[in-house]
Amino acid sequence: MDKVNAKIIVEGANGPITPKAHDYLINQGISIIPDMLANAGGVTVSYFEWLKNLSHVQLGLLAQKWDQNANQSILDAVSQTVGTDISTTEGQDEFLHGASEKQIVYTALDKMMENSYNVITDIAKERDLCMRMAAYIHSVENIYAT
Repeated sequence: MDKVNAKIIVEGANGPITPKAHDYLINQGISIIPDMLANAGGVTVSYFEWLKNLSHVQLGLLAQKWDQNANQSILDAVSQTVGTDISTTEGQDEFLHGASEKQIVYTALDKMMENSYNVITDIAKERDLCMRMAAYIHSVENIYAT
């Protein structure tokens, strides 16, 4: 632990840093993104998959036609504004089709991870704690609220 030369450590495994090393590294001013935050993406995507399987509906399927109509309206308005038919613009088909299931999952995951990081960082700053303790507090508060 005394040979670590980093400003930030992201725990890519479950529990890779001992409590003693954690305290030492924090006291050295090294920021640690705890495993429960850094590794939450896989669990979150598994949750999305579970929800999808429960409902037997593809993610985004319900909004797909709405997205296609809205995107077509945008293209039509732009074409009318610029006075040129832009229906042959490269990438138009992808734009009209709307987001794929993979894009929807990545977008939702990105938003959830960003929100969790921001909440945990805010708790750490407000209470002058390391991110690990802030993540524990956030988790316990969520369990209590549920």
